[in-house]
Order: sequence, then structure tokens, then C-alpha cells
Amino acid sequence: MNNYFGITQISRAIKTHGQDFIFKRAELDINNEPTDRYNTVATIQGLFHQTRGYITKNTNDGTQSRSKPQPQILTLLSEGSKLLLLGDELEYNQKRYTVTGVDDINNLGIALDISLEEIDNGT
Repeated sequence: MNNYFGITQISRAIKTHGQDFIFKRAELDINNEPTDRYNTVATIQGLFHQTRGYITKNTNDGTQSRSKPQPQILTLLSEGSKLLLLGDELEYNQKRYTVTGVDDINNLGIALDISLEEIDNGT
């Protein structure tokens, strides 16, 4: 794969259709417990997209499978994306998400997929 061509395509798509995402991390108290205060960790420009994951559950009658959306953000590798840790939070479209993974696509050092999980607010 021509790396320059890949970077150019992804960069153009992000600049054309992408948006800024602000990731935050909870402050820790003196006992290293998270507080209600958050600090901005990074602002990353990227593309929000969803893939489908499948959950299989064993039942008495066999197995049941259902799909579950897996939200992700496609972004170029940058200094900001290197600062993200599992558990950092993002607010997007009136929903809160937590970072569950940061994957280098094809291990090329060009682009990342930031995996997210929606935080259930109990409603």
C-alpha cells in the first residue's frame, strides 16, 4: 500500500467531513479516586462512524445472536491521539462515551480507530 496515498485520502475525508472531538479525563483526589471534575485531555479532528458487533447468548433453546452498535472515531495519528487513555470520556450528540480502545489501523502508523462505548445514564 502506498502510505502517502492512504494518508492523503484519510486526511482529505477528515478535513472535508470531520469534526473536532474533545476528550476529557476525571481528576483524581488524594486517594486516587475519580472526582466530578474533568480536565480536557485532547481535541482531535476525526470522523464518527459505527460498526456492528454481535453478541451471542446461550439459551435453553439454543443460541441467540443480536447486533450491537460499536461507535468509533477515525482519526490520523497525532500528538493529541497519543494522549488518550482507556476510560477517557467524550460527549457527542447529547450522549456520553468512554474510550475502550485505540487501534492503529493495519499497524501503519497513519490512522487510528478510537473505540467508544456509550455510558448508560440509567434512563
